[in-house]
Amino acid sequence: MLCGMGLASLAAGQSSTYSGPGGGNWSDPSRWTPNGPPTSGSALLFPFDELGGGTPIIVTYDLPTITSLALFGRIGTPHAATLNIPMGGITASTFTIGSASSASGDFTVNATNAALSASTLTIGASLSNGSLNQSGGMTTATRFALGSAGRFDNITSSYALTGGGTANVGSLTIGDAGATAAFSMDSGTFNVQSDALCFTSDARTGKDHQIVLAGGLLNVGGNQIIGNANARGTLTISGSAENRIAGKLSIGLGSGSTFLNVNPRGAVVQSGGTLSAGSLQIGQTLISATNARALFETTGGVASFGSVMMGGTGGGSSTFDVNGTAQVTVSGPFEIDDNSELTVSNGRLRADRVAVQPASSLAKVSLKGGTLELTAPVGATGSRLRYLSLSGGTGAWNGQLDLGQSAAVIDVASATPFALVAEWIRSGYA
Repeated sequence: MLCGMGLASLAAGQSSTYSGPGGGNWSDPSRWTPNGPPTSGSALLFPFDELGGGTPIIVTYDLPTITSLALFGRIGTPHAATLNIPMGGITASTFTIGSASSASGDFTVNATNAALSASTLTIGASLSNGSLNQSGGMTTATRFALGSAGRFDNITSSYALTGGGTANVGSLTIGDAGATAAFSMDSGTFNVQSDALCFTSDARTGKDHQIVLAGGLLNVGGNQIIGNANARGTLTISGSAENRIAGKLSIGLGSGSTFLNVNPRGAVVQSGGTLSAGSLQIGQTLISATNARALFETTGGVASFGSVMMGGTGGGSSTFDVNGTAQVTVSGPFEIDDNSELTVSNGRLRADRVAVQPASSLAKVSLKGGTLELTAPVGATGSRLRYLSLSGGTGAWNGQLDLGQSAAVIDVASATPFALVAEWIRSGYA
């Protein structure tokens, strides 16, 4: 592929050097040494410093599908390079957009209705920034990694899917110790067979990673994590986008690292589209992490979960906020632990039951508008609320708690708010 896109697979074959001058078509024999475009099994070298230093280089891949290529660059001055793939495709064992060496620079692949296939596809590596823009076509990889850098390397990596394209990968990792990563879709389908992890692998380095879904389908067959260790992960869902997760969606997950400065920050912000997961965990750290933050905020669209667990050991805070026109359904229990708050400002939240842990004096349920509907049937385990508040005042309460046929207990440590609860009930039947 192109200047400094370390695509390295290596079957036996000749070594080809892109000699320019400047950019041009891949098929132009005069731009290669030895003369002639590389064939399958070739190792490719793009000597950035000799091709103009910091001058951007653009190469257009204009041949049918070719296999088993390796691309990398020499160490030189910072440079920029772009590979356009308007047809055909490339298959490789290892495909790295960035540098397989320690050369720095900005490297971009624009794939339009093309087929890319690799066992390991890495975007951004070593000291190099990397971008893959896929419009239409198909991308296939066993391991798809946005960012692969050392602890102190500050690189950026990005992937964008547009034009109704498709990607099928075994696992998806967004972000690494020294990489800031962004994953975006406005159409198409991205299938992940196992897990999708938006976080850093090194608890000592904090980076910001984003998944932005404005359209299309992100389909995860395993679990999905948004923010862990010291990483700050954000998932944004809008428009007609869908994020479907077969396993657990975890927001702000402390991964059990032994480092004492682990403060995960995770957020899911939904204004439209559809989000579904087998279960939802909002905030959980296995060691002390008082600055940890986890947020689920929805103002529109539809969200559904098999169960929800907020908070856990280690400190920090967790927030679940339903607002706007959002519709959220939890088919099983909605459990709340310390330093967590469930807020319904508008919209509707339907849950089998809400269970605040008995010792969780700091867990809150606040109804500021909209409806919290509890759906447990007669005779089933009911809800246990510890701190419950409704906004408004006598005869004009804003929020609504719909018990249906279920039972609920307000378990408070202080004096029983009997008179207030009686007023809520009278107002509900007025």
